[in-house]
Amino acid sequence: MVTLVQTPFFGAKTVYLTAITLLVGFANATYALGEETRPQVIADVNFCYTPSRENTAYSELLKTEVDSPNKLIAYGDSPLQFGELWLPYNSTNPPLVIFVHGGCWLNAYDIQHSHALSTGLRRSGYAVWSIEYRRTGDEGGGWPGSLMDVTAAIHYGLNNLNKHVDINNTVVMGHSAGGHLALLASSDKRIVNRIKGVIGLAAIIDPALYSQGTNSCESATADFMGGTALEIPDAYKAATVVASSLPTDSKLLIGSADRIVSKTQSEQINIMVGEVARAGHFDFIDPHSWAFSGILRSLAKMLPVADVTIEKALEATDRKALGK
Repeated sequence: MVTLVQTPFFGAKTVYLTAITLLVGFANATYALGEETRPQVIADVNFCYTPSRENTAYSELLKTEVDSPNKLIAYGDSPLQFGELWLPYNSTNPPLVIFVHGGCWLNAYDIQHSHALSTGLRRSGYAVWSIEYRRTGDEGGGWPGSLMDVTAAIHYGLNNLNKHVDINNTVVMGHSAGGHLALLASSDKRIVNRIKGVIGLAAIIDPALYSQGTNSCESATADFMGGTALEIPDAYKAATVVASSLPTDSKLLIGSADRIVSKTQSEQINIMVGEVARAGHFDFIDPHSWAFSGILRSLAKMLPVADVTIEKALEATDRKALGK
């Protein structure tokens, strides 16, 4: 079933419609490229996730069958400063998604829990540079060290992965606390003009506001920041995502059933927001969820990859989902 949700913010301004549809893999597509050179997105012919989950539990996510990355590459001297390079099957010069995992900024949650998303993106035809970084509890982690790691890793990817991917067609994306860091890092002057856009998945925008909550992730904010918003207001201000500093094409995807990062976070910033009905916090990193197809649609709009052919394939799978 197709769901459209329209999300207003900042008064009467209304932007962005997210279509949640059944999306399955397709292969061997022929693209009418015209005079513009565009990267091919070729999904694994065996890739056929049928969206079947809503409000995915973290424990359920960890049981999802996943692939392994092609390479682990260090971008710094710390054992935690590395990235995973995931390359799609049967594809050359693919577009790149640079991904930053979440986990309340805590070192209790590492890159492993993002493997399901990386697998889904790879099988959908995208290369993935998935970043590990030092977090709260790690030497050098917390604010601003975690952001410095993420920024360095993105910069490394843009400068060193061109042998494997089409570096000129890159989107940065992050989930939850990783979405917070991805959005901030995308504002860096070395990065902002080199990427096609940034997508925050259930992303934290305003740490000071977030720290006022009482769930376990909200309660971890002060430890990450190194103090409360009253104690170090300038640090919290620097850690707040500002729309004017972001790439022109910046989007947030949020879930109506998210109990970890509420929609009040997305209401703090004037960029495009898509709300996925009945989606929980972890749906956005679960390729078996309906939210995952919303991610793929957002990526297809940001990256100039055979738009017409992709839309025809999506229409065909929509009909299949509806039994037509």
